[in-house]
Amino acid sequence: MGEAYSAVADDGTAIYWNPGAILNTKGASISLMQASLFGDINYQFLGYATPVGDNSAFGFGVQRLTAGTIKETDSSGVETGASSSPSDIAGSLGYAHKAGGWSIGATAKYISSKITDSATAFAADFGLLSPKLLADKFRLSLVAQNIGSKIKFDTAGDALPLNVKLGSALNFSNKFIAALDLNFPNDNAPYAAAGCEYRINPEGRWQFAGRAGYNTRASGDIKGLSGISLGLGVVISQLSIDYAFIPYGDLGNTQRISLGISFGGSESPKQRTSSEPAEQPEPKIHPETPKAQNTAAQGNITQLLKDLQDESWETRKEAAFELGKTHDPQAVDPLIEKLNDENEQVSGMAARALGQIGDARAVQPLIEALGDASAYVRASAAKGLGNLGDKHAIAPLKKVLRDEDASVKKAASNALQNLRNK
Repeated sequence: MGEAYSAVADDGTAIYWNPGAILNTKGASISLMQASLFGDINYQFLGYATPVGDNSAFGFGVQRLTAGTIKETDSSGVETGASSSPSDIAGSLGYAHKAGGWSIGATAKYISSKITDSATAFAADFGLLSPKLLADKFRLSLVAQNIGSKIKFDTAGDALPLNVKLGSALNFSNKFIAALDLNFPNDNAPYAAAGCEYRINPEGRWQFAGRAGYNTRASGDIKGLSGISLGLGVVISQLSIDYAFIPYGDLGNTQRISLGISFGGSESPKQRTSSEPAEQPEPKIHPETPKAQNTAAQGNITQLLKDLQDESWETRKEAAFELGKTHDPQAVDPLIEKLNDENEQVSGMAARALGQIGDARAVQPLIEALGDASAYVRASAAKGLGNLGDKHAIAPLKKVLRDEDASVKKAASNALQNLRNK
């Protein structure tokens, strides 16, 4: 994506792109990357991020750059017979916390560089990531990288490559995202990075992605095709594999391949319970004519259906919860639509509400929701199917018993028990 990733990162790579973004990870995530650059130059990266409680996250990363073997020469250019293997390595430790909807993160870094002699430096990265804006579709980021000491091999020190970037990401849909980063380095001219990704089957266990990007950093400095990047990715359950091809004109082509592994990503039963609206006692019904009661009920349904389309995901979730208690069939189709809501909390509540209403139209959509990327939605769909009591759900629920998430397996087991008892 042209390195336009500071507002997009949601896995172990966030420790590199934006320390504030490590809060985007839904569970523990490991990322490994190998890049073959020019000549014998190679670059490796290892990153890890995991949530710590509801509003914090922790991460660490290791970067290593090697340049092969270089023969040493004297001041006149004559080989001395000795050789060296230049390399750089950096270790990062980061923490992020959410405050007022903003994700605020910082990373401490240790840097070691070796040519013939070695030198070290210490630095820090700081990052901000905004809450989701514009109906949960848009995000902004601000990152400052490599704020720290000079790296000194002899008597003079060299400043680290300080960079400040402004980033943004726009989700046009759950399939298509576009991003833009503006970079302001202290040792070069400002440059822009832009990229996009289109994802096929974004809610399934198998997902495919195509990516493209453009980076202006090398514009005018390199002859030939440069600046563009093309990539492909595949997700298989909790495993992701990505490949990128980046030409650098006369310097040659570079390739990168990465592997990502996620662990968990679902909410604990305690968290899900605390985030759902509390069960309300049934209101006392005062003596009214049937017509008055029907009019009041119809007005309530109309408002709830309107709230189901609200920009706030909390309002949509509350509406889904209340619609489930009405048992009104006219809520079925709108709730089915919300199974694909951008927010997993809304989708999960819609699944549970459909189970409460008990309409057969919801059976197949809930079966399809068993393959959702969110463990919370899968568990909610299983619970909904158990309440519906339709025997067509037995075979799909048995398959879900092999789900990697414990809460999903438990929900499927309970649902199958309910079906056997009906």
